[in-house]
Amino acid sequence: MGYEAAPNYDDGAYDGLVVHCSDGRFSRQFNDFVVNHLGILRCDRVVIPGGPGALTARDTSDPGAVQALDDITFLCAGHEIDRVALIQHEACAYYLTRLGATEETLREMQVEDLRHAIEVVRVATGVERVEGYLARLVGPGGVFEAVGASLRYPRR
Repeated sequence: MGYEAAPNYDDGAYDGLVVHCSDGRFSRQFNDFVVNHLGILRCDRVVIPGGPGALTARDTSDPGAVQALDDITFLCAGHEIDRVALIQHEACAYYLTRLGATEETLREMQVEDLRHAIEVVRVATGVERVEGYLARLVGPGGVFEAVGASLRYPRR
């Protein structure tokens, strides 16, 4: 007999969509934050290296970014999503390796990209409630700080 999952299947309405980095070091923190702080219990997730930062097209050679935005748009429309949470995290290898960030430039790049990603998602999906967060490790846990949208990017 195979593994039998807990009987928690839920065919109700979605609480939102969450986009975060694929870095497994933050999996438990992301899950805890999404469920216990944001109250998003039933959600779609788009998990991609760089998280929402990948949506900003800094690295135009990354086809995953285009696919991720297509997936986000599809899920928001198909599941009538009215809330999207975008989560970045410190020490992100996507930024440090692929985008050439340094420890000194990482936070500034991530905040700028997160603000841009909020607007990119709003324009692509029509969802107004798009929230941005930046996770930092503090002790054995994490601290999540809200990051607002930038006024530089026009809304639809």
